[in-house]
This record gives sequence, structure tokens and C-alpha cells, in this order.
Amino acid sequence: MAQFFVDTSVLIAHMRQKQPTVFQKANSKYGDPVVSEIVVFELEVGARRAGRQREFDTHFAGITTYPLTQAVLLQAADLLAALVKQNQTIGALDTFIAATALHHQLPLFTLNSKHFQRVPNLILLSPP
Repeated sequence: MAQFFVDTSVLIAHMRQKQPTVFQKANSKYGDPVVSEIVVFELEVGARRAGRQREFDTHFAGITTYPLTQAVLLQAADLLAALVKQNQTIGALDTFIAATALHHQLPLFTLNSKHFQRVPNLILLSPP
């Protein structure tokens, strides 16, 4: 089955039960969700700020996590440099997420598509 990257915004909405079916529908429509280590990091920081721990494992056990390899970091550096030149930055953490998706040639499912549209060649999936 095909894979697709999931952005932090989708998982937060799912956990907060604001849009629980969006994540589930995306799984049915697009295939197997995967995340970047940065998404896990963002979720865990949010959990600790709220006094909780191990948020990702609790809610999303079994989702494949792609590591930040040197190749991904170099792609992120190129991407951020290009976005800075165009005055279109998206923030360092989102740059890592986008670079991971680009490196693995997988589309990104996000609830923040306006933000990620700035990234050249990144295929975005819309909510089903």
C-alpha cells in the first residue's frame, strides 16, 4: 500500500478530537501514514508542556517514523536557504518535515497547506 507523510497539525487535531475522522479517512484514502522524527518531537514537546508524556506512542503506535538522516538534513538546508532567499520561510521544524517528505518522494497530508505550499516540488494531500 502507498505511504504518505502526516504533518503535526493532523495528529494534533486527531488527538484533540477536533477532526478525528480526517486522519482516519486519510488512512483509508491515501494508504499508510508515516511521520518524520520532527513530528514526534513536536507532539512530545506539546505533551510535556501540558503535563503529559509519551503522547505519540499512546495515540499513534505502529506508525513508521522516518529519521533525520544526513541526506535529509542537507536537503533541509538547501530548502531553507532557497526559501529565505525568496522571503518565504516556513520555520525550521516545518522545513525538516518538508525535506523528509521530499527526500522520500512521498506526499504530505497537512491541515496547514497554505503554509507548506511555499515548498517547491512538495506534493500536498488535501483532507478527504
